[in-house]
Amino acid sequence: PTPSWNLQTMVKERVEKLRSWMSKEGLHAFIVTSEDAHQSEYVADCDKRREYVSGFTGSAGTAVVLQDQAWLWTDGRYLSQAEQQLDGAVWKVMNSRPKLPVDLLCETLPPASSVAVDPWLLPLSTARTIENKLTAAGHTLVALQSNPVDAMWTDRPAPPSEPAFVHPLHLAGQSVTDKLTAVRTEVTA
Repeated sequence: PTPSWNLQTMVKERVEKLRSWMSKEGLHAFIVTSEDAHQSEYVADCDKRREYVSGFTGSAGTAVVLQDQAWLWTDGRYLSQAEQQLDGAVWKVMNSRPKLPVDLLCETLPPASSVAVDPWLLPLSTARTIENKLTAAGHTLVALQSNPVDAMWTDRPAPPSEPAFVHPLHLAGQSVTDKLTAVRTEVTA
């Protein structure tokens, strides 16, 4: 099955809005991850930026939008789903193996290109890897002050508002005090 016409149209418009914003900002590519600011395994609806931009609902994936192309990487579990959900006229589905997004960017981008990311949504080690590879290829990684997807997502769901709670010790395995002590020890080591 192919995605519905309405969703295809909305996704195409969203990609075009991102490209327009990228042009105004002098950017050549924008990486849209699946993560939230806490690197949660399952993100809240308000943090599903990659899904909003692409229409792909799988839990794992990275979208890369360029001025003339859009790629979505996912792993083998979701390749078939991505091919069914994504508009092939807009998106190219990429397997996470063997080539990573940054590697293809380094091969594809014109010299001295700028690649944008939301730094709150990347682990530091990932950001450093991307930056090192881009720099070695003569490109620049741009850490954005705000995410353009958030600005264009006018009907974005509200963040969860449920109160935090402590899991019982038999589920957590360690008390809150012990966990905080371990974190403090690690941070000060």
